[in-house]
Amino acid sequence: MSIEKLLKFVQSDNIAELLSDDDLHKIVEDAAHGFDIDEESCHDWIDMNKEALKMIKAETKSEYTQNYAHSKVIYPLLASANIQLASRLIPHLTKNNKVAECAVLGPDPEGIKAAKASAVSDFFSYELLVESDSWLKESHKLIGMVCAWGTGYRKLYFDTGQDKVCSEVLSPEDVIINSNTSSIEKSRRITVRNFMTKNEITEQMRSDRFLDIDVDKLKSGPSSTEDDLQDLQDTNPVYEILEQFCYLDLDDDGYEEPYIVYFHKDSEQVLGIYAGYEAEDIHVNAAGKIKKIVPRPYIIDYHCIDDPAGKYHSMGLNQLLFHQNKSITSVLRQLIDSGTLANQQGGFTTKAFKAKKREIKQELGKFIRLEIPPNVDIRAQIMPLPFKEPSQVLFSLLGLLIDAGKETGFVTQALTGDSEGQNGPATTMLAIVEQGTRAFKPMVQKLFHSLKKEFKMMFYLYSKFSTFERFIKYQDVDIQISRDIFDASSMDITPVADPTQSSEAHVYMKIQALQQMLQTPLANVLNMPALAIRILKGLQIDKPEELIAPPQPPQPDPKMEEVKMKHEREMMKIQLDQVK
Repeated sequence: MSIEKLLKFVQSDNIAELLSDDDLHKIVEDAAHGFDIDEESCHDWIDMNKEALKMIKAETKSEYTQNYAHSKVIYPLLASANIQLASRLIPHLTKNNKVAECAVLGPDPEGIKAAKASAVSDFFSYELLVESDSWLKESHKLIGMVCAWGTGYRKLYFDTGQDKVCSEVLSPEDVIINSNTSSIEKSRRITVRNFMTKNEITEQMRSDRFLDIDVDKLKSGPSSTEDDLQDLQDTNPVYEILEQFCYLDLDDDGYEEPYIVYFHKDSEQVLGIYAGYEAEDIHVNAAGKIKKIVPRPYIIDYHCIDDPAGKYHSMGLNQLLFHQNKSITSVLRQLIDSGTLANQQGGFTTKAFKAKKREIKQELGKFIRLEIPPNVDIRAQIMPLPFKEPSQVLFSLLGLLIDAGKETGFVTQALTGDSEGQNGPATTMLAIVEQGTRAFKPMVQKLFHSLKKEFKMMFYLYSKFSTFERFIKYQDVDIQISRDIFDASSMDITPVADPTQSSEAHVYMKIQALQQMLQTPLANVLNMPALAIRILKGLQIDKPEELIAPPQPPQPDPKMEEVKMKHEREMMKIQLDQVK
């Protein structure tokens, strides 16, 4: 009976319609309490990132900019490091106009699986790079968030109207996960803040996705107890609807199942409950009892640098460089303020020193008439304050802090294209790049891992919900796509990102090393056409085989040609003798 009830929940449009008011009240109380616990656990991580973002945006109303009288400059170390790191991760999204590749699983003597795998690979590349006008742009945005915050999220869902998988990049501060969990798969709760207008909520109600409620009674804006939010008036208010992936025991068998609960926290109003699993995710034992249910939250997390304390939320450049950027900014402002005061000057005058104005401000190209007793030295009536020139010690310290910050933020000369050894041997530059990107390689591996989870989830959604056949043409190949082609038992889908190669500099340095080998004795044993194809592919040249000239016949040996001609002359002489 328990399994039948769970299968009924899977088919239900809204499980909340099947529950009593008391059950709904208990569910929303537990969900709101769990949300508060999770939000408190990651409060410091979110606050640190928000403060760092103020520094990146050069906002002068932040805490660390109010204690300076003159200079408001902020050194752009964080902004530069984020741009550099994101620009090195972004090229790994695509390669030769592809985003994904499929590997065949098991024997394939007739090549049927290989044909399907190639079709799926081309379909994903077409769907994400050609058909979708937002996936690549949102991926750039996501990688920028990951580099800055340390953790980013993408939500996947299947749109039945368009019959396609859609994705949405979520702000890291709008995804609340308990910081003490080890991974998103093992998280007890995942809460996503959704900001919806009255029209959007009404659409969900009329499509039976939400319960019928009086939207005007909901409090608009983020959940908060601040009084100033109560005074805000908006003709088209936005409501914060929380979407929580959690565990509930709705079949009363003592085992909690994964569900998705939509609710409004301040009014404790449940809007919808849906099964966070499919029928094939329910596993039973020999006695017919449920032993495990695999959840499907449809949220993919991306990570940058693992937290040394083992917390879930990873570190980004915001955490790594915030205090260094703050120190650099402090020293830089002291130097600027010191130079400004030394240039402006100022001081004291005696009572005998008379002028039309109480304060004297010197202007360029202008002389001011003063009234002082005769035979009195003007310098004896004025005492300038002893403003010093900017300190050389502070200037040296500033350079030290900037160099340390660039090293921490992976902004090295060899990786930014600014190197004194540009004409050096390829092997030397390759070693420099290798050392400069050693700490960068784990980030590429994490990107590869997250992209693989995303593509696998898309693969599953198409195999589960797609109903239409598609006929597409990608790279001059006609492809027919249907639900049957998405067979997880016969193929494995992976991104084109190479987790063993962390930058294009590696590729170009290796290409240069191969070209230098052509000037060594190794050139005699190299396969030149294969070498040329590898170099062209490394440079991302399309269809490199068409650029390779067909092999020319070998040049004849001069000695063999001489022997051949001598033989022909002798044969002609014999024939002439026979004629005579």
